[in-house]
This record gives sequence, structure tokens and C-alpha cells, in this order.
Amino acid sequence: SVPKYEKRLIQNKETVLYCIEITTKNGQSWSLWKRYQELHKLNSDLKEKFTGLPPFPGKSLFPVKSHPDIEKRRVSLDLYMQVSS
Repeated sequence: SVPKYEKRLIQNKETVLYCIEITTKNGQSWSLWKRYQELHKLNSDLKEKFTGLPPFPGKSLFPVKSHPDIEKRRVSLDLYMQVSS
């Protein structure tokens, strides 16, 4: 799931990171923080090896910086993760 996001300064640039929470079938869980572009790249790599993946939430023409836009992307990423699991 993608329950939340944070804005962090990375190399003096405000960057949005999404929290990815993973729980295995045996109950083990962990979380990691990733930028949208990292998740987009992972999806591209997975599509080369696996078929039937759902569509990945699209990129935008402009940087996603406002809370409503970031939240909309977070929800889309969360739905993607739910369908992919």
C-alpha cells in the first residue's frame, strides 16, 4: 500500500517521496520511501519481464507539487499496488 507521502529536501530540492508498505503472506512487513520516478522505472523494468501488469499512473506535464495533486497521485499509486499484488 501507499498510505502517505512526505516532502523532503534532497540536494537542496524539494522532493516528494511516497511510503510503500509491503506485507508478505506470512505477516512480515516493512516500508520504504521512493520517488515517483523510481517507481515508474521499476514498473518499466517489470513490464519487460512480466505480462498482465495494470497500467501505471501516468506522468504529468508539470511537476506535481500541490497537496491535492500529490494526494491524487498517492491514491493512484496505492490502487496500482493493490491491483498488482
